[in-house]
Amino acid sequence: MKGVRENRGFTLVELLVVIAIIGVLVGLTLPAVQAVREAARRQTCQHNLAQISLALSEYHAAVLAYPRGTINPAGPIRNEPQGFHHNWISGLLPYLDLPTVAAAVDSEVSVYATENEPVRDVRVSVLRCPSAGTLATAGSHYAGSHHSVEAPIAEDNNGVFILNRQISQDDLHDGLQYTLLVGEKFVPADDLGWLSGTRATLRNTGPELESIYSQLPTAAEASGGNPDAEESADAEPELLVGGFGSSHPAGAHFLLGDGRVRFFGSTTDSKLLEQLADRSDGELPHPGLAE
Repeated sequence: MKGVRENRGFTLVELLVVIAIIGVLVGLTLPAVQAVREAARRQTCQHNLAQISLALSEYHAAVLAYPRGTINPAGPIRNEPQGFHHNWISGLLPYLDLPTVAAAVDSEVSVYATENEPVRDVRVSVLRCPSAGTLATAGSHYAGSHHSVEAPIAEDNNGVFILNRQISQDDLHDGLQYTLLVGEKFVPADDLGWLSGTRATLRNTGPELESIYSQLPTAAEASGGNPDAEESADAEPELLVGGFGSSHPAGAHFLLGDGRVRFFGSTTDSKLLEQLADRSDGELPHPGLAE
């Protein structure tokens, strides 16, 4: 009939074309969305380290030194739930605006004692990197630097957070801007938690970043070619500490003594990180530190 317009739907071919176009558009936008999300996560991670930096500054202003990396009657520290092991994070709790958590810590007994079990289970948001996802344990994604190469945690380490000794800014002979304080780390399933002064909250710059992205390095990887360190780790794996790493693409964040948070890529020269971890190596700044 004249004047009547015929209505017809999409053909199968047209529908498939539309679906294909939508698929292409989604494929193009998804990486951008993921990049934006990761950028937000990195910003949160940087903010966490900035809060830790402020807490360390306030602690140092009050005590004229940084907190001890870990406390124990004797060393070296074995990475097992036996020992006193109160750590540098425990000392920072009041300065991280966590007075209730700080008050719950019983500093007269081991961190693994029944009295400290409730506080060990507390999940502290400032210690968790959002890029790492949900943790099965109350661990910390941030660790203090105890040594420049793989070595057991002991009083003679050359980092800032070591066994039983408090290091002050006067001990940082290379300058605050050239000294590494804290870096990111993975939290393995057997992690002893954020209150434990073991490899759970202390790490070194011995392994390269890219070699520790998925698991604890082998003794050979961790030793960096040092046969003595490799032999020690093989003989007593509980003394193996390991290095830094993160769930961010291609690198990890580090906190320097002057308060800066820097992102070092997985291909960063290991000598640069070793130099930063040594509080008084006396060498000229590595070329890679130039900004």
